Amino acid sequence: MEQRVRNVQNALKKHRIPRKRIYFLLGQIDNLVYLDIGAAIKIALQSIEEAAHSGESDLKAECELMAGKVLRMSGSAFTEASKHLGNALKIFKQLNDSDAVCDAESQIAFAQVEGGNGKIAMLPLHRLLHIRTAELQQKESIACRQWSDRLIRKTPSRQQMRKNLQRKIGMIYEMIAYAFSEMGDNEKAFSNIQRSLALWRSADDRLLVARALNDIGLYHIRASKGGSAIPYFTKSLAINRQLGLDSQIATNEGNLARLYFRAKKPARARRLMTDAISIWKETGLHDRAAYALAQFADEERALGFPNKAQKLISESLDLLKGSKQGRTYINTLHVQYYLELETKPSRAVYEKFVKLYHLAVKKKLDRQYWLAREVRDTAERLNMHAETIFWLKKVHEYELHRIGIEQEEKIARLETEQQISRLEYEREMNSIRTRQLESDLRSKTHEIELLATQLAKKGSFVASLTGQLANIRSNNDPHPMVSVAAVTEMIEAMRFKDKEYEQLEERAKTLYHDFFLMLAATYPDLTQAERKVCVLLKLGLNSKDIANVLFTSVRTIENHSLAIRKKLGISGSTRLSKFILGLGAPKKVSK
Repeated sequence: MEQRVRNVQNALKKHRIPRKRIYFLLGQIDNLVYLDIGAAIKIALQSIEEAAHSGESDLKAECELMAGKVLRMSGSAFTEASKHLGNALKIFKQLNDSDAVCDAESQIAFAQVEGGNGKIAMLPLHRLLHIRTAELQQKESIACRQWSDRLIRKTPSRQQMRKNLQRKIGMIYEMIAYAFSEMGDNEKAFSNIQRSLALWRSADDRLLVARALNDIGLYHIRASKGGSAIPYFTKSLAINRQLGLDSQIATNEGNLARLYFRAKKPARARRLMTDAISIWKETGLHDRAAYALAQFADEERALGFPNKAQKLISESLDLLKGSKQGRTYINTLHVQYYLELETKPSRAVYEKFVKLYHLAVKKKLDRQYWLAREVRDTAERLNMHAETIFWLKKVHEYELHRIGIEQEEKIARLETEQQISRLEYEREMNSIRTRQLESDLRSKTHEIELLATQLAKKGSFVASLTGQLANIRSNNDPHPMVSVAAVTEMIEAMRFKDKEYEQLEERAKTLYHDFFLMLAATYPDLTQAERKVCVLLKLGLNSKDIANVLFTSVRTIENHSLAIRKKLGISGSTRLSKFILGLGAPKKVSK
């Protein structure tokens, strides 16, 4: 690990610009996360300090997000991971980056699931799933980027963003599967991990495909179908070897070794387990290596090799020196005490089991019931009748408690399913309401455009009729001049008193409220006639139609247009109609 960290520090000296330094560090973390998690964590924490000195909030947020992700993936630092992820989420919200906010919220939910709080994370995961799935179904451009795209402020191709979305949705399905597994619903867990696999295959992400195959193998084991799991672990191992991902290779080998031990193929199992332990040591995952050594020792004990088992236990305890006395430590001691009980049963071994039980209670670990049963069996084996009765009662209490917990979990599962169903129903209703609003908007837009066109045609007709009457008068037509003059006066009166333009403007104000506000606030020196020209341009009319609506000449409209261009500061290369159509329009979110 130290050598890898030194290599990164030496390479970092070539980069002076803060943004390039952070980009380089995060890239190194991405490369190391499956090779050396210890080195990845160390560099991630350094990147946060570097970003803090840069004063650029987006750099700080990306570093906090990466640190939280790596700490979560280490498998034991969920509290610290959640702290960094919370910092990232806060900054992303301030930056108004919705895609990054979803990334941070996803990682927080993932940390909750892997930290044993799957029930709490279930609703946030489904909410994020709905958001991401809706983005994937959009026909327009999808704004979904990786941290690297955000840092260099790049918008990938639509195809790449689609793959990004498929990866992220697959990860959400994966964590929903973990949460269901934690809640005891293996069937739903299996169906969700299958969805992850399908999405990751669509995204052509071999690393994630290998991870899904490994998970499917684990679900087969939990369903007591160990034989069916072997092909999945084998396929996953082949992909990870091609990719050169040591940590993932070790995971596959460890899982296969457990199955081969069960299949009475110890030689193959030993080879795989030894290789996996060696990789975990090299990558700094000492807790995993120690846990595997304890499992290895237990298998050797069961095969009748106590000396080999004792050697493996000692190696496991050496790796755990200075670490917290957690589940791995208790598991290792349990194997050691069980080995002692088989080789030399005594009251001293019983006392050791009792102390181990109390340590589990103190640490609030989920091994208490299991250890209570072990102490009971040890007392019974040593013919310690009073102690056996005491621990029988203790085990009975745990069993009653477990029944209560199982009932509570069933109730919680039902409540969660109801909440998820309600969330899906609300999402569907929102989708229906959105479609209705879009339909109403299209209808109103069409209505107002039709009204403007009709008004333009009416104006054209009236202008033509007035012209014809004027010709009659000038050509000394035999019709009575008084009658012609009366008709002309009626037409003139009608066109100036007509309220249809006012109705048109009122409807336009409702439809383009932001446009009217911006026009009044930003360009207050426009005359009433110029403002009317702007409104009609917004409705898509050309100069001739505008002249007809306002009962004036095209030349007059052109003069108004020149005055508008000058007051609005529009360059000669920009069309006035295009500029007006853009005013008050919703701004596109930057990608």
